[in-house]
Amino acid sequence: MKRKWIFITGGSRGIGAEIVRTASSNFDVVFTYKSSAAESAQLVAQINSEPGRHVQAVYCDVSNHSQVRDVTLELVTRLGPPYAVINNAGIAEDMLFSNVSEAQLTRMFSSNVFSAFSVSQGFLAAMMGEGGGCLITISSVSGVKGNVGQTVYSATKAAL
Repeated sequence: MKRKWIFITGGSRGIGAEIVRTASSNFDVVFTYKSSAAESAQLVAQINSEPGRHVQAVYCDVSNHSQVRDVTLELVTRLGPPYAVINNAGIAEDMLFSNVSEAQLTRMFSSNVFSAFSVSQGFLAAMMGEGGGCLITISSVSGVKGNVGQTVYSATKAAL
C-alpha cells in the first residue's frame, strides 16, 4: 500500500524542519525551501538515510503565486493529492511601524498570508476529489499579543 504524502512549506529549517522530521515517520513528505538549498539537501539526505522514510525538497517561493500554481499542479499530477498541507513558511522583518515601507509590508503579507491561500487553493480541488484531507496553517502567539518592532509580522500572523 502506498503511503500518504503531505506538503509542508518552509520545511528546510526551524519549526518547519522539525515538522518534516516528525511527519516523515508516518508520511512521505514534500517540503519547500526558498533560500536554504544546502540545508534542504542535508535534511533530505539525513531523513532518507533512515529506513522507511522518504522526503523530498522542492524550490518554491511561496509568495509567488505562479510558482505555487506550477509546483502544486506538478505534484498533484505526479503524486496525486496530498493527505495534508501544512502552511508553515513565513518571514519576520523587525522594524518600528513608522519605518515600514510599502515594499516591506507587501513582502511580509505575500510571504506570511497570501502564500497560505495560494498553497491551499493549489491543492484543494484535488484533495476534495479524494474526499478531504487536512489544511493546517501555522501562526504565532505574536498574532494575539504583538511585540515591539513586529507590528507587521503580528498583523500577518493575526490574519492567519
